Amino acid sequence: MYRFLNQDLDDLNIYVLNMNQEEKKKSARGNLIYVTGIAILHIAAGFLNQPSSRTFYVVYPYLIVFLPLIYAFLGVVTYYSATTRMSGRQYREGIQRIRRSLLGIMVLKVIGMLLDIVYLIRNFYQGFMEMEIIYLAFHILVIFGIILYGRYYDKTFTNIQIES
Repeated sequence: MYRFLNQDLDDLNIYVLNMNQEEKKKSARGNLIYVTGIAILHIAAGFLNQPSSRTFYVVYPYLIVFLPLIYAFLGVVTYYSATTRMSGRQYREGIQRIRRSLLGIMVLKVIGMLLDIVYLIRNFYQGFMEMEIIYLAFHILVIFGIILYGRYYDKTFTNIQIES
């Protein structure tokens, strides 16, 4: 019934990265750079103060993105402190947490884009399109950054060996 509470007991595998400790630290810095870049782009979009920022259905998705963003930073810290031989818990709370958090951010950014487009359609004749287009561009930049991280992830973490 409460199996999810004991998932650490179920996963006794050891996940071995196919890299030495120096390469692992380099990949940890890469993760930090990607997540920090995405955070900077997201925060910069909030500083635009476009007219749609006063609309609840545009603001809430923006605010909710901070939750998986914080979660991704926790994954970066966990991965940075882990060795190249990780327990199942370290693997889940490190590498997988970063990937899942960024995927969640991408989904929320797509939803935010769609809602901002709805705002643009509803208020088309009010003449403030420039800031809204820039805001949409920030969404696209974040999504593009996450896609680039996906390529980085595939290149860096595809050769993980699992030892039972």
